[in-house]
Amino acid sequence: MHNAQLQSYVQSRASNVPNNNIINNNKLRRRTMDTSFPGDEYTEAYYDELQYNEIQSGLKGFDPFSIVKPQLIKDLAVQFKDNVPRGTHVKGSVPFETSFTGKDIVSTIRELFPTVVRNSSASRSLAVQVARTLQSQLYFFEVEFNMTLVTDDVQEIFVFPDEVGLQGAGSDEIPTGVFTALTPCYSLMCPGDETCYSYTCPYRAKKALHLVSATEIPHSEDIIDEEFKDWTEQVEPELLVTLDDQERERQSVIQQALESEIQYVEALDVVESLYIEPLRMVKPNIIPVERLESFIEATFDGLLSLRERNRRLVEQFKVRQREQSGLLEAAGDIFLSSFIEWEDCYPDYIGSLPTIESMIREEQGLNDQFSEFLLECERKPEAQGMDLITHLQRPAHRLGRYAVYLNAILKETPEGHPDCGYLVEGMKAVKRLTDLGTLVSWQLSDPNHSHIQGWTDLVEPEVIMNLDKKEIERQNNIFELIRTEMGYVKDLERFTTVFIRPLRDAKDSIIPNHRIDHFIYEVFGNHVDLFELHNTLVKELHKRQREQHPIIDSITDCVLKVALNWDEAYETYMPHYPYAKNAYDEEIMLNERFVEFVAACRRLPECRRQDLSAFLFLPPQRLPRYPLLLGDILKHTKDDHPDKINIDEVIDLIKSKIKEINVNVGVATEKVKLRNYSKIIIHRDGSQNGLDLANDARTLVHEDTVIRHSEGTTSMTTSNSDIKMMLFDHYLVLCKEKRVDKVAGRRVFYIWKRPIPLDLLTLNDFNGSPLKQTSRIRGALGRGANDEESGLIYPFSFIALCRPRLEYTLFTDDPQKRQRWQEKLEEALFLHSQVQEETNKVFEAVPLSIDTFPATRSAGAFEDNPLTGKVTCSVPFKTNDGRRLVAIGCAEGLWIGLRGEPTSLRRVLHLKNVTQCAVLEEFGMFIVLADKILVAYSVEALVPSASTIQNGGSNLSRTPQKLSGTKDVAFFTVGKLHDRTLVIFMKRKGIDSVFRALEPVSERMLAERAPVNAFNRLLTGGKSGWFENYQVFFIPSEATDLLFLRAKLAIICKRGFEIMDLETLKGGSIPDFTNAKNQRDPQISALGKKCDDATALAIFKSGDQEFLLIYQQFGFFVDRHGDPHRLECFTEWEGKPESVSCHPPYILLFDSEFIEVREMETLNLVQVVKGNEIHRTWGGIGLSPHAISPNGWVHSPEALGESRCHFVMRVDSEQRLSQGQRGNSSQRVFELQPIWHYNQADSSQLYQSTAPYRNYVSRA
Repeated sequence: MHNAQLQSYVQSRASNVPNNNIINNNKLRRRTMDTSFPGDEYTEAYYDELQYNEIQSGLKGFDPFSIVKPQLIKDLAVQFKDNVPRGTHVKGSVPFETSFTGKDIVSTIRELFPTVVRNSSASRSLAVQVARTLQSQLYFFEVEFNMTLVTDDVQEIFVFPDEVGLQGAGSDEIPTGVFTALTPCYSLMCPGDETCYSYTCPYRAKKALHLVSATEIPHSEDIIDEEFKDWTEQVEPELLVTLDDQERERQSVIQQALESEIQYVEALDVVESLYIEPLRMVKPNIIPVERLESFIEATFDGLLSLRERNRRLVEQFKVRQREQSGLLEAAGDIFLSSFIEWEDCYPDYIGSLPTIESMIREEQGLNDQFSEFLLECERKPEAQGMDLITHLQRPAHRLGRYAVYLNAILKETPEGHPDCGYLVEGMKAVKRLTDLGTLVSWQLSDPNHSHIQGWTDLVEPEVIMNLDKKEIERQNNIFELIRTEMGYVKDLERFTTVFIRPLRDAKDSIIPNHRIDHFIYEVFGNHVDLFELHNTLVKELHKRQREQHPIIDSITDCVLKVALNWDEAYETYMPHYPYAKNAYDEEIMLNERFVEFVAACRRLPECRRQDLSAFLFLPPQRLPRYPLLLGDILKHTKDDHPDKINIDEVIDLIKSKIKEINVNVGVATEKVKLRNYSKIIIHRDGSQNGLDLANDARTLVHEDTVIRHSEGTTSMTTSNSDIKMMLFDHYLVLCKEKRVDKVAGRRVFYIWKRPIPLDLLTLNDFNGSPLKQTSRIRGALGRGANDEESGLIYPFSFIALCRPRLEYTLFTDDPQKRQRWQEKLEEALFLHSQVQEETNKVFEAVPLSIDTFPATRSAGAFEDNPLTGKVTCSVPFKTNDGRRLVAIGCAEGLWIGLRGEPTSLRRVLHLKNVTQCAVLEEFGMFIVLADKILVAYSVEALVPSASTIQNGGSNLSRTPQKLSGTKDVAFFTVGKLHDRTLVIFMKRKGIDSVFRALEPVSERMLAERAPVNAFNRLLTGGKSGWFENYQVFFIPSEATDLLFLRAKLAIICKRGFEIMDLETLKGGSIPDFTNAKNQRDPQISALGKKCDDATALAIFKSGDQEFLLIYQQFGFFVDRHGDPHRLECFTEWEGKPESVSCHPPYILLFDSEFIEVREMETLNLVQVVKGNEIHRTWGGIGLSPHAISPNGWVHSPEALGESRCHFVMRVDSEQRLSQGQRGNSSQRVFELQPIWHYNQADSSQLYQSTAPYRNYVSRA
């Protein structure tokens, strides 16, 4: 039992056996030690206690031989007697119980050696020396009392004297002595391995092995060779005289075969002593230590395994020879059983020889020391002039010799002898081993470079002659499936060996390091999954070949088993293939080093002059081939064969899987096409298209070439040109194609007219009469001049509702094409509206009023109702008693009602020209800008609570307060800055804009103050003012709005933005186009010219280090220094917005006919809300707890789903008109209610900027 096995056994016994029995069991197992030390109670007790304690503690390192000193013969003898296996062995037809062979002795003693010695090739020779030492002291003897020395053999058997009832000299004595070859290191600190500091340490230098090798020990085979020189000397004379001449000749042939087998095993032993041991022992290492053991294992393990099989064959002959008094009555059964056992090793080894030879030659080419080592070994006498490869090829040559020996024995064996049948079957078994060796050799080869290309090349002619033509074709078809599958697996393996590994290991990076991983994934996909899947199939097919060679009955079950698991691997690779091909083509186009790498790979023999793109296409190519290959097998299968039904089922299964996969491939192909379009559809200045075509949600509905008729011409002549019209799921794009590289076929599409969102597209006329065109245009469209309809083109038109509104008229050269365009456009518009309504809508317009603010129509113009006037502003707020209200300002006063109840609105203030209103909920103040006068009211006075009403209004302590003097306030805003609540209003003074900041005072502070003067007492009823002056400042330009940022103010001017610190009154203008860096950038310079002619609307903080600037025509980002940033996100608006609101993560741009909803981070258009006479009434300005401040920072979780935008638009009512009522339209106020927040993952989390907030909210 090995140490690890023994340790596991002892631990398992320790966990199951009661404690009080452990010592007793140990005593029983050490019977010999008890008898060897009769009276040494101290030693016995020490041993028992040591074992007991270690078992109890469960030490992992427990070793029952830990107290054995292998250099002491006494210790070795005791342990040897305890562990040598006994059994019943036969010699000369006489059975001997409790006996053991010489091989048993050597194996047991070897296991007692230290690990460094036990793992050496000389360990068995050393064990033979120890055994002879024990034998010389009569510790055991040969059963027939011969003076035969112990050998590592089964020829002789031995017993212990006391176990067979013999008493005498030496029977009760333990052998003594010291075996110097096993003495340990003298150093007490020796770790027991090669790291010992002592130069003479046996573990460091393996000196014990040198001592053994220097000692001449007769080998067992040498003794046997002497015995086989004359086999008759080993047979008793009285038995020998009974043999006739034929039997004598037969015995001679058998003995010659046995002697040849012994010499063959000796030759295999030479390989270990000549190559393996020196490779391990020589310093410095010939092969680097990290590769040494793997090289030895790959090169020699197969040979050593064969050696053990052949050694067992020799032992079986020797046992029989011993049992039959030197004769071998039969040999065929021994050979036959061995040949059957060899089927799992000999064919594999013979088949792997080409691989081993290639590995050795590769090592020779890379390692000069290894080449010199092989030459030195070849010169040694024991090598007999043969090199390493010739030594390794000996098993293949040996296999062919067995048939010769068996045939020679058969010729000398009389007819009817029992051995004849075994010998005949043995020859067949040898033939099968040879055939299997050829088969395995082919299985391990590259089928694309093998000389075996068909089944008939692999089998013997006599096999083919016994089959009909149909079965021969069927075997060829089966072989072809297996051969092509092997080639497919080899090619999948080359993804790694030929392409991926060299790309990663290149000294000068072919693909930049920062994107090599992404590139490999993008191009090669899940090729490893495919390799593992098909490698499994190849293994199954090879196994079936070996089981049924040379005629394969069926492989259908093997294919079916793997085909059932194809789904996941191919459903990943096949749809990804278009992306892989696209990534490969792009790299070829842009990377010269990659082009050189691909060309170098193409020249490699294993690539067969195919480049990487051909290898990438192998999986899509291979999958459809299976039905064809299986169909060929089915065509040549007999009607009564089970495969006639089974193959049909497998073919149907594979076809169904291919059909399912192809659907996804088609989708992926379209996605790749869109990816390419996202790069080649550009503006004339080379800027990106901004269509978000790389988004996986995008689809291409239809595309075709149409004809454009230039404006200002009256006939379809040379002024016409072709336009590429592309209909996506969200935009209609008109482009002009241009080839930029005629050799490579590269092309780009320049955007001809602004892309039209489908939300703003209206179809017009698709039934216009055809027009004639000139022959020049016909030629451009590829139509023939003799075609009757080739001179006609068919017009169709549509309208873009963007600003300015445009009508397009285009033409097709075929009425079916025009009809196709109409169908596709109608389909796309319908689907887009449905998707927007059900999935992609992010805001929903919820009415705050319905008929409260009517409007009249006079002479086709919109007029305000004289009772209410035009709706101008609104604000939501909440009272102290929890009522959720909304205030709406008009030209004729202020209305307040309950939110969610549009009919509850009532006028509370009769004021003229109300333009702005806001609520300071914390202070209970309502601020109104009416007729350019800013006035503050008490919320309780406007909408008294129930307690106020019950008290008769006695607790209404505040009267309105005018915050501005004259009628000159242009606008005001409210917000928080450094935890201060401020109200800031602006007055114009010439060209300057003068701002005054007021800070509201709480009711507690008001109660503590005394009236300051008579005027204030008259105005406030004896109390001081509600606001204190905080700051006054101005800017020398015309301001249109003011926004609160986190720590500063943003003042919106007509031509830009001023950022001001209210504490220091220092600031600056953004964007900054004046610094040298920006002036050197042509793209930024062009942007600066656009800004000079544009009207600024708003600025929002879009990230921790980024701001979004909104102009009336476009928007772009700047960094915290005011420099233009992320210019690829520069976006022009579809309309001409008059106002802008921010509702992170979106911005809303209010045009008079529609509202654009765009993502704040990318400025992509996500929704369009259409209407008439649209005007924003509230943009989120205010300090109510539910509001989200305009800089994009969330105050509370409840704010995620709260509206912060109100707008008014005209809504026509045909019902009112039919009833004869005055006026047929109304001004209806809506709030934009966010609905995307319902899909969020966790509303308890707060994010402090729009960038993480956008990731936090998931859109449908």
